Amino acid sequence: MNRNNQSISKMKIISLIVIPSLLLAACGGASSPPLVVIEAELENVAAPQVELSDSAAGNSAESAQTVEEVTVEESSDELGSGDLEKDEFERVVPEVSVGSPQLKASQAGYFDRYGEGVKVLEFFAFWCPNCKALASRIHGLEEAYAGEVEFTFLDIDDPANKALKDEYGFYYQPFVLVIDGQGEVHAVWVGGGIDVYEVQAEIERLLTSQG
Repeated sequence: MNRNNQSISKMKIISLIVIPSLLLAACGGASSPPLVVIEAELENVAAPQVELSDSAAGNSAESAQTVEEVTVEESSDELGSGDLEKDEFERVVPEVSVGSPQLKASQAGYFDRYGEGVKVLEFFAFWCPNCKALASRIHGLEEAYAGEVEFTFLDIDDPANKALKDEYGFYYQPFVLVIDGQGEVHAVWVGGGIDVYEVQAEIERLLTSQG
C-alpha cells in the first residue's frame, strides 16, 4: 500500500506540474501577437495609391505649364508697360561720335532764322585751324541730331554771307550759335576749344523745353 500511495502521490505531483504547463503552453500559442508587432505592421501599411492614366498625367503637366506661361506673360506685360511709361517722360540723348573732318559750306546768304525747331549756325573759314579742329566734332553732332536739329555752315569769306555776319554780330571764327524756333539766340561759342558737349547740352535743353 505504501508503494501504491507513493506512486499515486508522484502522479499527482507530475499532473500538477505538467498539466498547468501544457495549459499555459496552449494558452500562449493561442494568444494574440504582442502589441509592438501589431504597431509595426500598422506602420507598414501604405496609403492607398491613385494611379493616373497617361492622358490625365499629361493634362496635369500641361495645366501647370499653362499657369507658369500665363504668369511669365503677365510679368512681361507689366515690365513692358513700365518701359513705355518711362519712355513717355524721359528723352534718350543721342550719342555723339566723330564725324567727317572735312569743312563744308551751306547755301551762301541763306539762313531760315524763324524756321521751326532748334537750329545750329556756324560761321567758319576754310583756312582757319580752329575751324578745322572743330569740324569732325560739330559734324558728329550734326549726324547725331539728323532730322531733329538743322545745322547751317556759312563761309565768312563768301560776300553773300556778310549780311548774316552783321545780323548775328560775328567777330571771330569759328562762331557757333544755338537758336530756337522763334529765332532767339540762346547760346554763342567763339574761337578755339569749343566743347561740342556744351552745345549738345543747350540743344537738349531747348528740345526738352519745346516738347
